[in-house]
Amino acid sequence: METEMIKVTFDSNVWEEIVLPEKLAIHESKSDLDAIKSGITNNIVKPYISDVIFILESVRKLDRAKFLQSFSLTRKIEDKGYKGMVDGLPAYETAITLTADFDHPGLNAPVTKAFKAARELGFQIIKINRVAFPMLPLELYVPIEEANGGEKDLLEEFRKLNLGCAKAERLSQEYKRAHPEASNYPNVVAFALDERNPISDLVGEWADGDALIAHYEHGLDYFCTFDRGQKAGPGSVLHESRRAWLKEEFGIIVVSPAELAEIINKRLCVV
Repeated sequence: METEMIKVTFDSNVWEEIVLPEKLAIHESKSDLDAIKSGITNNIVKPYISDVIFILESVRKLDRAKFLQSFSLTRKIEDKGYKGMVDGLPAYETAITLTADFDHPGLNAPVTKAFKAARELGFQIIKINRVAFPMLPLELYVPIEEANGGEKDLLEEFRKLNLGCAKAERLSQEYKRAHPEASNYPNVVAFALDERNPISDLVGEWADGDALIAHYEHGLDYFCTFDRGQKAGPGSVLHESRRAWLKEEFGIIVVSPAELAEIINKRLCVV
């Protein structure tokens, strides 16, 4: 009887260490990472990474403000005309198209190398549906019909607790209220126009939140990370104090590489 593969989303601090031999060879958690890689190559683990790693996190910290400041949002409104009667009333259709322009610096050589190695090892890309935001080539993504995960709006839940991109959104909205000329910036981006904001920290928390949302919406089994959110404290979506909530409310199981290696090794013994 064939055993179903374990579907795992890997955080940015784990996947490169697995796919690049030169990093794996010297890592302090080499034995755990070796077990994970073995799990992938032996078809026990199906590996995934979020596209936010390449769109946001791959941009150098010094360049993040410039990248986000390059965004502009264009709205096109098209009247499609009369479409008939609905419930006894005339119905008209209007199409609204949002187009984002931006200047992404592209992937640097080390990230490009790691991305190629990840694809060769079988990693797939997942994303959240964020309107008018950069994407990788569509063919790189898990087919949309496979995005059949959780029923709750995890983004909205994060907003309630000021987690993930919520902090960036709040600061962006405050900036746009004070600066009407910034109205063409997406709500999650305008915070970068005020460089007094801790842009790198905000991007890091935003990326962690988006990765968890993509993981949840695709219904995957484990989210593997070295991150314990110790620097940001409970304000981090990956802080240890959030783990029980993520599991109980959304079924998101966050594990360390050591914990995932133990799960894989047990499966290998069974196989």
